[in-house]
Amino acid sequence: MHDHSPPSIGHWAMVRALLAVLLFNALALGIFIASYLAYARRPHPASFILCMVMPLLLLLLLALQNRQRRRLGLTWADIGFHQPQRSMWQLLWQIPAALLLLVLAYKACLLMIEPLPDDPIFKPLAPWWFFAASAALLIPLTEEIAFRGLFFYYLQARCGYWGLLGWSSLLFALGHMGPGLLPLLPYYLLLGLLFGLIRLHHHNLWASVALHTAVNLGVVLFTLLGVY
Repeated sequence: MHDHSPPSIGHWAMVRALLAVLLFNALALGIFIASYLAYARRPHPASFILCMVMPLLLLLLLALQNRQRRRLGLTWADIGFHQPQRSMWQLLWQIPAALLLLVLAYKACLLMIEPLPDDPIFKPLAPWWFFAASAALLIPLTEEIAFRGLFFYYLQARCGYWGLLGWSSLLFALGHMGPGLLPLLPYYLLLGLLFGLIRLHHHNLWASVALHTAVNLGVVLFTLLGVY
């Protein structure tokens, strides 16, 4: 029987790969937010182009992640993408349960923020579905490859079960912090923890991608409906 042993990844090789991915992700998000804030203050007929900026940047990020994966000598299976098994039907109850828990945690964290940072009123761009598709599909995929894919692979040989979940959740939470959002740190820690638990329970990165997609889709729908 063929025994495929994935390569051992050194500290600096993984740090370089993760930094490249995270810095590009921050750059992409920064470009989109700056562009959107400019639009919110002064709408322009050509602003629909902004809807195409985020998908393009995320596709470039996926290409960068694939390049880093190949440089590390890893296959997609090595970082967690496997053929879905029958056990993934459990996601039909696991995802709703996780969403309910996250809503309660988010509401609890909001009680500690007085007030939330001022943001311009969300104005859907036309065609707004480009942005919605990016947030609901591409962002979960790129973030799961980074946090529960590459980083998980690196940690698995160095940490126990809870160390693996703890460090990956902490990095994920810190990557989502912004001015005035420190009280939301417990929410993002829980979010990262749930993604990690789902990923480990099913031994499949597609499972955490599915949960992440459901969370982001809910955020997009609530934002469009003005529900917070």
